[in-house]
Amino acid sequence: MPFNINRPSARCMFLLATVAATVWGQPNRQGIWSPLANWPLIPLHTILTVDGRLLTCPMPDGGLPGITREAVLEIASASALPFDEIPLPVPLLAAAQEAFLTNTSWEVLPIVRVDTRTIGAGRPGPVTGDLLARYRGLMRDECGARRIDGASVSP
Repeated sequence: MPFNINRPSARCMFLLATVAATVWGQPNRQGIWSPLANWPLIPLHTILTVDGRLLTCPMPDGGLPGITREAVLEIASASALPFDEIPLPVPLLAAAQEAFLTNTSWEVLPIVRVDTRTIGAGRPGPVTGDLLARYRGLMRDECGARRIDGASVSP
């Protein structure tokens, strides 16, 4: 049975990268491999900042929401930072002032470039930095988060 990239369990970024390399293994004309060049929508745990609003994809039926994504959206809501859950076509990256991924391991990981496209100013932006600091504060407050070496996690 062929792999269905739209299945909810395919949300793991590493699995998606492996599948994308298999499905879209050919580089573009500039010699750059680009899964987004052939993918109509931006992956689920990506959040864009466009004109002062956070934009992220809605959860698919049966999809796993992601605890980090959910926490970041709760932080945004509590901070009166508006967000919409809408399908995100790849060309919307051109309008984004900031972009980041959410993941338990990465927390809030800024995206500054996709292929040859620079996102915003090409460095992590203030909204991303603020959400990361607030997320780390939440983890410290709710979980008593400490690094493996025992040092306190600081924003």
